[in-house]
Amino acid sequence: MSADTSLQNHGYFLFCANDLYAQHMAACIVSMLENSSLEHHDVCVVGKFEDEGVAKDLEALFSKYPNATLRIVNFLPPESLRLPTRMHWTADTFSRFWVDDFFDETVGRVLYLDSDMIVTGDIRALWEVDLEGAMFGAVTIPGSDRTAPLQIPESFGYFNNGVLLFDMDEWRKQNPLSKLLPYIEKKIDDLPFLDQDALNACYYDKRCALDYRWNMIVPFTWKNSFIPLPRAEQQQIVDEAHIVHFNGQTKPWHYINDHPYKAAYWKYVRMTPWCEAMESGKSLINNLKKLYNKLIPQHAREYLWRLRGRGE
Repeated sequence: MSADTSLQNHGYFLFCANDLYAQHMAACIVSMLENSSLEHHDVCVVGKFEDEGVAKDLEALFSKYPNATLRIVNFLPPESLRLPTRMHWTADTFSRFWVDDFFDETVGRVLYLDSDMIVTGDIRALWEVDLEGAMFGAVTIPGSDRTAPLQIPESFGYFNNGVLLFDMDEWRKQNPLSKLLPYIEKKIDDLPFLDQDALNACYYDKRCALDYRWNMIVPFTWKNSFIPLPRAEQQQIVDEAHIVHFNGQTKPWHYINDHPYKAAYWKYVRMTPWCEAMESGKSLINNLKKLYNKLIPQHAREYLWRLRGRGE
């Protein structure tokens, strides 16, 4: 980072979402602003929102934070690119690849955050991380089995791209779309984690590894996890998480979810225009599922979760 303190005190942030994730993105933004000692926050929200009320609600949210500004960019990747979608992944999943289109060329650093997160530590500490010349910083998924299928040397590991700290000068120099888009088109049927797989495969050696606490994924909360770290160390990372990523099959807004940071998510939702939102999925079936979760050993449930995919 530059030694210019005005630059160090001014952060640039990118969120890519749609109508379904507007509430969760708002909670993430509030959690970031509430836990930041930066003097100003330039927030760019990218997405194609069909509900006109989303923009009004976001503007109302930002009116409470004089140290933050909001820009909403109506954008989706071109349909002609045939970007793959499945399950909860939609076309806007790939919008982060166009990050240099959303910020002036004078902006040297941008922090991207997924919408299914909350920030629990001072974001300044992440903003000021030395990327050591890398294109971006991201957190490794310890124990991931994705390196071999993507032909990534194991020493580099496989990262989760829910938190990306971009060095914009390096990103622009590499012109990443010229490599990412042909790769996706060629491997479209071999990317279970879509944009994350593509970014890992193309730029695994251009990434600076960030501390696990800056993207604490769900498997860290398991008592019996595929993560090859001592359980005490995993628990310490959970307890000291700076960014919590709700990347499991269920989310904290689901009735059946039992994530240890679920209450924290709802704390921040209550500070947004979506403050009257309620948990979804409360039903007899889900009551039975909750009972199932209490009766079936956790390691058995975790094994089934791993079969569905790690880290996304």
